[in-house]
Amino acid sequence: MTHAESAVSATERAPFGGNKKAHWEEKQQSLSSEKDLRTLIAELENEMGIELVEKRDTVEPLIREFRARSGVVVEGDSKARIDLALAFFEMELFKDSREEFELVREEDPLYTEAQMLLAEVRIAEGSDLGALEVYHKCLRDGRLSSWQVCHCRYQLSGIYCRLEDFEKAMEQLQAIERTFPDYRDSRRLKRQIQERIESS
Repeated sequence: MTHAESAVSATERAPFGGNKKAHWEEKQQSLSSEKDLRTLIAELENEMGIELVEKRDTVEPLIREFRARSGVVVEGDSKARIDLALAFFEMELFKDSREEFELVREEDPLYTEAQMLLAEVRIAEGSDLGALEVYHKCLRDGRLSSWQVCHCRYQLSGIYCRLEDFEKAMEQLQAIERTFPDYRDSRRLKRQIQERIESS
């Protein structure tokens, strides 16, 4: 199971609204079994005599130093970089998380996975338009699996609902139905959206 697949249930928002700051508790079991990023963070905390759970304005300089040091460790290792980005996400350091995901290069085998997770970060930041752009970029990438395509379209349908563009939301759900008719609760969402369209 990929990072993106294991994170789905903890990161998705309801199409008509919901919690912008979703948490990825499930990711705590999927960090690297070797020297994971939580260990690196703990070592940095111990070395500097601080805890990274302090207020954000006092933590940011420390995070910058940590990222500078960890950059050497994760350079060329996209899985480690994704783990680092997820660790930042769990600490609600969304900007740092986003920047780490953006460093995964397009030619990397884990690029599409990083992009899908980047879209989740954009949602957590409250940027539906940012997430919209990333998901469409993912759909233009020919490396997505059928599951990943459906996930992107499902998330897009939710974003379009929140933007009150119900026609486009319906288009995404209809595309899902052609591949996986019983994908999650897409049929229920279609009925809800149809009701919204008819009442508008």
